[in-house]
Amino acid sequence: MSQPICDTYDEAKEACAKTAIAEGVLNFIKHGNGQVRPPSPKPFPTSPTNERDGQSSSSTAPLALQTFFDSLPRPFPEKFDSNDAHKINGPGWLHSLIQSARGGKLGMSYFFTSGATPGRQYLYSVHFFVCLSCTPSVHGCLLRIDQPEDYKAYLVEAQFAKRADAKAAVTLQAMSRGVGDYIRSIAASVESKVTPQMRSFSSNYVFPTLQSELNKIDPALHPQVEYGKQRDGE
Repeated sequence: MSQPICDTYDEAKEACAKTAIAEGVLNFIKHGNGQVRPPSPKPFPTSPTNERDGQSSSSTAPLALQTFFDSLPRPFPEKFDSNDAHKINGPGWLHSLIQSARGGKLGMSYFFTSGATPGRQYLYSVHFFVCLSCTPSVHGCLLRIDQPEDYKAYLVEAQFAKRADAKAAVTLQAMSRGVGDYIRSIAASVESKVTPQMRSFSSNYVFPTLQSELNKIDPALHPQVEYGKQRDGE
């Protein structure tokens, strides 16, 4: 996935291709499944047709959110009181977790996809470019979690009847792949930058000493502190 900074489809497509090459997609294509050479091309499969209308009879019904959740690897990394995928409310859980990691400079974005025609499609936006298989009249979602110099991306293909289900599914997929531990580790690293001992020392010694020295010059003087802010951190 390319950074969401492109102005045109062509720029986004080119940026995505360059990113994929830089991250080793060519070696993955050659050896991603353990093969030592590209696989032989397979003949295009013929789909059974309905004799009455000539349409394919092998169309796939939209995937239910609960079915998707039940298919994820177990044990599930996160613990919930319910096994109902809707009650878990993945998007709400993820939003709350990112909010609890203040100072981690985390950003979260959802990009929705929709299947329009059967077969393989390329899907563009002015922000990103991704290739996926699509099914008619269904929805998918791509979740991107940004941090300076790093990002995590998760994709569920267009296979859900509703956008809300696709959004919930991609957050459940992110959970199953350890996004909770990833965010909590960032929060812990931010918290460890300023320890309670450092805060205590500053409050009890540094600022009183500064004020005392300024009073020797002019009692009206006080320490002036300027803050810089980037995203959710100061």
